[in-house]
Amino acid sequence: GTPSDATLVRAIAAIRARGLKVCLNPFMMMDIAVDNGLPDPHGGDQQAVYPWRGRISCDPAPLQAGSPDGTTTARDQVDALLGSVSTHHYSTATQGVSYSGPAQWSYRRMILHYAHLAQVAGGVDMFLIGSELKGLTAIRAENNSFPFVEGLSALADDAATILADDTIITYGADWGEFFGIHPADGSGDVFFNLDPLWANPSVAAVGIDNYMPASDWRGVASQTGEGRSGHDTQMLRQLLVGGEGFDWYYAS
Repeated sequence: GTPSDATLVRAIAAIRARGLKVCLNPFMMMDIAVDNGLPDPHGGDQQAVYPWRGRISCDPAPLQAGSPDGTTTARDQVDALLGSVSTHHYSTATQGVSYSGPAQWSYRRMILHYAHLAQVAGGVDMFLIGSELKGLTAIRAENNSFPFVEGLSALADDAATILADDTIITYGADWGEFFGIHPADGSGDVFFNLDPLWANPSVAAVGIDNYMPASDWRGVASQTGEGRSGHDTQMLRQLLVGGEGFDWYYAS
């Protein structure tokens, strides 16, 4: 479950007290249950079960019949998700954050809430304004603008006013999202839609989510003649420098 504000504040403070670095990533969970009966913007009978957050899109999604992609209606839908919450709608206390803004459960409300919690906890080393929201960053509005990317850039600016100057603020792009947009509409267009976000002075690093294996211990047990566990730190240290993914890889 989601920890309370006070629990999260104490956890961040405790980790930093041990001299460790903290990256806070407010992670959007997709709580879409089986047999949900909800209309699917991607054209299915209903929305996918506990889907990847990268599936969030306009309605209908791009390339679907009747999609608002490329119009001001798409911007309106994105703006409704982002919301109108501002930094001045928050106040902080020792163990939490108070909110006095519009009665909306919006994306901006979530991100700014966690940014204030990080500040209450004494700061974090890195703060993510989102991750792998590929379907949202791909939405085009008028004149091939990208309203959610604009919204992320504005959030980065707001987070920078809340967090310490040395906090690294970025967005965790999906690997395919970082590749840009190549619309399958026959136009041959290519859009590097995230470039304005990476160029924002409030964004300190280009972020890419790439789940490379830390180590590969297949065959280790047979080589050593004893069983090994994923909790064997000595083995993991040895395998971490084994070169997989950069010196060698499995062809299959």
